[in-house]
Amino acid sequence: MAIFFTADTHLGHVNILRYCKRPFRDAVEMDEAIYANWATVVQPKDTVYHLGDVAFGSEENVDRTVQRLQALPGEKYLIPGNHDYRYPELLAEAFTEVLPPLYEFSAQCRRQGWRLVLCHYPLLTWHRIRQGALHLHGHVHGRLPAEGRRIDVGVDLWGFTPVRLESILDHLAPTPDSTLQEWA
Repeated sequence: MAIFFTADTHLGHVNILRYCKRPFRDAVEMDEAIYANWATVVQPKDTVYHLGDVAFGSEENVDRTVQRLQALPGEKYLIPGNHDYRYPELLAEAFTEVLPPLYEFSAQCRRQGWRLVLCHYPLLTWHRIRQGALHLHGHVHGRLPAEGRRIDVGVDLWGFTPVRLESILDHLAPTPDSTLQEWA
């Protein structure tokens, strides 16, 4: 059972193609690529944390998005983003649970415990940062470089595909003040 993260899918959002220079003809092509990539990497027993800005547009678009997300593999959790408050009850149907905007938990990876702090928005500092806690976020669409143990998990940086925790660990830069250490 793997743990995946994603953010800023903006499903159905026509203008995100221009804002973020996404390489798709239209929102339909973008959405289909995101759904296909998800289905390719995520297995039914995996867990996916979506760090916000799932869909954009009309209630009809969000309803279509919910139906598609429900059919995708994995146990899905949502950390709401700034675009997720227009139809919160409808969007919640696609997820096992909608978590608080700032959420912490521990996970096992590579025979080690990791403390993860999730938020749609990037933080300058977070709980247990000096004990090796990782901060995963979205919102900035790759416009803010990863620093230390803070990393953007948005689709614009990860090939429009959910990213495994192992891949995130591979991309984290070592920091001089602290090694990434086990959380107990």
